[in-house]
Amino acid sequence: MNKRSISVRQFALWITMYQIGSAYLLIPSSLAAVARHDAWICTVVAIAIHFLLIPLLSAIAGQMRGMSFVQHLRRLIGNPTGRVLSILFILLA
Repeated sequence: MNKRSISVRQFALWITMYQIGSAYLLIPSSLAAVARHDAWICTVVAIAIHFLLIPLLSAIAGQMRGMSFVQHLRRLIGNPTGRVLSILFILLA
């Protein structure tokens, strides 16, 4: 079986694009309703906050070493708790 995995750089780019998209499209809509004319500030703040998450997620990806997210979570937290959190993550994500 040929197993392929993405590199940390590819993961960082993937997360960057996801963070920018969600920061630009999802978060400011609720804030813009309150801010009205200053809605552009909400977008800038949301993108800045999401950019702070990229180094954290890249560091986590570097520790995974070819494991899936569920396998990594079960290794860190333990089998029963990791299994429950993995199921919650899959159902709520």
